[in-house]
Amino acid sequence: MTIQITKNDTKNSLSSKELDSFKKEFNKKHCILLPKFIHSDLLKSIQDEIKLCKFSKRIHKGIGEELYLKNNKLIGLLFFMLNQKKLFHIIKKITGCNKIESFLGRVYKFVPRLGHFDTWHNDLKDNRLLALSINLSTDIYSGGVFQIRNRYSKKVIHEIKNTGFGDAILFRLRKDLEHKVTNVRSKVSKIAYAGWFRVKPRTNNFTKKQLLKHGSKIKKNYYLPLNNKKSKVTLTDHLKINQAVISRKDGNQVLIFKTDSGSFCLFNPIGSRLWELLNETSDLQETFHTMKDEYHVSPDILKKDILNQVQEFKNIGLVSSIN
Repeated sequence: MTIQITKNDTKNSLSSKELDSFKKEFNKKHCILLPKFIHSDLLKSIQDEIKLCKFSKRIHKGIGEELYLKNNKLIGLLFFMLNQKKLFHIIKKITGCNKIESFLGRVYKFVPRLGHFDTWHNDLKDNRLLALSINLSTDIYSGGVFQIRNRYSKKVIHEIKNTGFGDAILFRLRKDLEHKVTNVRSKVSKIAYAGWFRVKPRTNNFTKKQLLKHGSKIKKNYYLPLNNKKSKVTLTDHLKINQAVISRKDGNQVLIFKTDSGSFCLFNPIGSRLWELLNETSDLQETFHTMKDEYHVSPDILKKDILNQVQEFKNIGLVSSIN
């Protein structure tokens, strides 16, 4: 049982006993392994995208050397996945670090034959509180072991070989702690998404602002309106959510990220409720009856609004009809 990020949610299947065990381990070793942190379906989409990406050389002065990913679409997706209040709440419970309000990270690669390396450091800058490293590698590598030590005694407190696909290491940042990743020794490269949980951002619109920052392929916020155009959809239709769509709930609204284009959109409250129901059932008739019980409006008006909204979903590639 663990914490897992899926296409539509962050799932926490830890029992109270397991959560307490995680807390004790983190307090003792200052780091823990989160197995299968990324769901296999989502991980495969990420790995497929990585194969198409170009990496560039980066030197961290006094720390190490690596290749890093410039692909804005994938970086935007990973940012979208990690910046969730539900995830922050779980991490706070495990670590006792209650100031978490944002996450920023990068995708890096260690290629053995290129001499990439890492040395002891503590990452204490830019309001960082905790760190997380997710294994995105497509094969099992040798070496590349995460180690954490006491800065003053130089004694290694714990080490983790993070070779499980989609597994993650969560670790503490503190003045008396240092960490590093040992050299990768095999022919297989180590690829990871590593970043930092940080204190509250300066803007309340942090997630959307950062998504826009990650590249021109990420479009401006797209609020789906309820319109009056004639829809080709009928209540007898059955629908499925497209594979390239990842959604997250933010209050009473839903934010959508399209992995194929790197674009995102934000639904209005009615559109958000409709989207939630479409994730529960493919039957549009059933969705209509559920919303009819929830909203005190004319059934004819509600029907028209639902069909128009679903047509909007289809127009921008969020859903498809099931034949």
